[in-house]
Amino acid sequence: MTEVFVGDDLRPRGYLITEKETNDFLFFADVDRTDFKLTTFEPKSNPTKIFENINELDKYLSTDEFDLIKVIDAPEYVPPTEGEPVALKIKYTYGSQFIGVDGLCHQGVYQANYLFGFIRISAVTATLEDNESGPGQHHATVLCGETYHPKK
Repeated sequence: MTEVFVGDDLRPRGYLITEKETNDFLFFADVDRTDFKLTTFEPKSNPTKIFENINELDKYLSTDEFDLIKVIDAPEYVPPTEGEPVALKIKYTYGSQFIGVDGLCHQGVYQANYLFGFIRISAVTATLEDNESGPGQHHATVLCGETYHPKK
């Protein structure tokens, strides 16, 4: 990870992550501590994403305002496994159980974006899937106890 400084700033504004062996570009994060925005770019898996009001997030202050060097040194940090996004991950959670029209137990699927696997940087929202039988989307569900796997 390389820290990027802007002008006379004493704190890094951006963080560039490259593959150690090849030096290939993997991820960039811009931490705007004035307007409280986090802008990320991960070319393999995500377009540019902007997260607003980062100062309101639980981990903002405990990570020294998203000092990403300190974040990856945190005990909660779990390095990505092969094929996982380097820094931004979507984590899925499940809602209350209900009995569907098929008579089986189901749960709604919800998602949020996480930075480095443990800092939630977006609201938890319903996971939507495209309708197979026509236009529009529906709230994704799984059978109780099953894990959600996004459709490609």
